[in-house]
Amino acid sequence: MNDHATTALPEFSHAGLHRNCPGAAFHRHSGCELILVLKGECTIETALGRRRVASGQVLVIPPGVPHNQINHSPEEMNLYCVFSAAPEFFDPSWRTIDVTSSPRPAALMSQLLNRSNSPAESAGLLCALLVRLTATEQSNRHADTLPPRLRQALSCMERRFTSDLAIAEVAHSCGISPAGLRNLFRTHLGQTPLQYLNSLRLARARQMLRDPEYSIKEIAAACGFSDPNYFARLHRRYFGHAPSIDRDAPDARSIK
Repeated sequence: MNDHATTALPEFSHAGLHRNCPGAAFHRHSGCELILVLKGECTIETALGRRRVASGQVLVIPPGVPHNQINHSPEEMNLYCVFSAAPEFFDPSWRTIDVTSSPRPAALMSQLLNRSNSPAESAGLLCALLVRLTATEQSNRHADTLPPRLRQALSCMERRFTSDLAIAEVAHSCGISPAGLRNLFRTHLGQTPLQYLNSLRLARARQMLRDPEYSIKEIAAACGFSDPNYFARLHRRYFGHAPSIDRDAPDARSIK
């Protein structure tokens, strides 16, 4: 079984756009930070080292590491995102990831800036972003890009994961058999199409469970699970307990 099937999903903290300023003084975050340079170049200094980050690169800064930012031109612009995630879900080590061949990470990070996003929407976007960055990094290691049909499948799932979307339907939309789609996912992402789809759905469900206005049946339906019993079993497999336990958590009861 893939590690994602039993690992807690990541939690979104905040995101922002950094531009028209000389840089940032030393600071730290309790979570991992991603910095995606959209334009220009900047240098990030930490006790782990000093890195110059160019347009089209993502810098990963581990949790709790003090760092600054030095911009090399007034035009420098970057997106940043802070979150918490188990290392089994996303590697938080100090490094850069080249995303010049993949516009999707920039699009997902831009969507995280939308303050009208619900917590569930932000969680879903974050999961999609981290999975895409991991896939991009894996493909970069092999000096290759994701196959067009796999990119198409990922895009389809990220757009439609809240519907009752079947893997066979995703495969058909990409002009490939379900078995062929499974082979693409296992080869390039190390997981099955269903595991990826469920990670998106469970991220949204986990946030919705904190709002007592929704019943578990309503949450299951809103997150693409046509069978609430299947949702409950899957939740238990991922998190080790029933959805009702999250519903009874103190943070859920405190929501007005």
